[in-house]
Amino acid sequence: MHQLATPLLSLVGARPQGDANREEPDLGGGTGGLGVSFSRVLDEMMTAMGASFDELDHAAASGGAVRGSLVLDDMCERFALALRALIPADLVHFTLLVDDKTQRWGRDESGGDAPVELVEDVLARGEAHGDGARVMNDLEFQLATRPSSDGLRLMLALGMRSSLSVSLSHLGRPLGVLRVAARQAHAYTPDQAAQLVEVRDSLAAVLDRAMWIGRVVEARSQGEQVRRTLLPERLAQLQPPPEAGFASWHAAVSVVVANLVDFSAAGGGGAWNLVGVLSEIFERFDEACALNGVERIKSVGDLYLAVAGLDGESADHALRAVQASRAMVEIVDQIAKKHQLPIRVQVGVATGPGVSGIVGGRRISFDVWGEAVSLAGKLEAHGIPGRVQLCEKTARGIAGRFLMESRGVVRLSGVGAVRAWLLSA
Repeated sequence: MHQLATPLLSLVGARPQGDANREEPDLGGGTGGLGVSFSRVLDEMMTAMGASFDELDHAAASGGAVRGSLVLDDMCERFALALRALIPADLVHFTLLVDDKTQRWGRDESGGDAPVELVEDVLARGEAHGDGARVMNDLEFQLATRPSSDGLRLMLALGMRSSLSVSLSHLGRPLGVLRVAARQAHAYTPDQAAQLVEVRDSLAAVLDRAMWIGRVVEARSQGEQVRRTLLPERLAQLQPPPEAGFASWHAAVSVVVANLVDFSAAGGGGAWNLVGVLSEIFERFDEACALNGVERIKSVGDLYLAVAGLDGESADHALRAVQASRAMVEIVDQIAKKHQLPIRVQVGVATGPGVSGIVGGRRISFDVWGEAVSLAGKLEAHGIPGRVQLCEKTARGIAGRFLMESRGVVRLSGVGAVRAWLLSA
């Protein structure tokens, strides 16, 4: 999860949580100055929101997992801090409708999280307070008249005796409710309520924009993470990111094609069980490839394609491809025994030139083509279950590192006669 490098509260000099010696900001207190003070706070919130958007957007573009609600949380935090400096506010609560879902935020006077249930009943009853505010300066009396209110009962249990709440809306759309509460009875004056109502539209606009920013950065973060799962890391990190049509020529790569033998016929446990086993196998294949510096390209049904050497920096791509291939055979043997399934894998590995690139429009994919890809596929198709079959170039690339058995000349459909080797079991 991405954390902001600089706490957003520090951007306008507001105090962070947890500092016992911190002082409230000087906002020009006094009831008569509420409107001016709140307006200044809202201006600072907008400025800080722009800075936080830039920071989160950069994190999203870098592939980090970004929680979009960070911006909204920060705006609530800022307003609560300012509110506490201007009026009695031992508890501050927002209940907001974010994408048709209720999101609650609350802080007590120490800056700690407060129970979210405090204002749950406000939205449940649909209280909008018209154009005004709801002032309850004697919560004990209110509970006596509304004994079923869990929110009132909880506030009293927390020592609150007064509350002030206003509804929030933006462009005619209900946004939620702000409620503050104080430990003393009769804490709120009509003037305080009226001036809070004065700034609520501006506050709602700020919160609505924070929600929008959250949606934007979260969507970008998710899209970037999906893109990074579809593209090799070296391509995903390019700025600007490569698009469909991007291609690279490779003078020599080593291609691995693995196919599960008799897998479809092993579905006695049902399709769901079969898919689960296939997922387990390919997850283990992914681990084996990552461990040996081999890039998974794709899987199609029960066939798995991977390539070593696309980075152009490693001359030992044949060795890495064979190491991953040998691990695949062991993985399938282990999983077949675990699930008591009669499945095996046969693998073809070929070394030669190839092309890699990005294809597709709305749904891009990274793929490879060329002589080595075709030959690896033919070696797999004409291979032996439980064994890894190699072309001559691959065999030369691992000479002295693995024991091999020559198969002599093998005739491959569409290719012709080639010399092939089997990796010793």
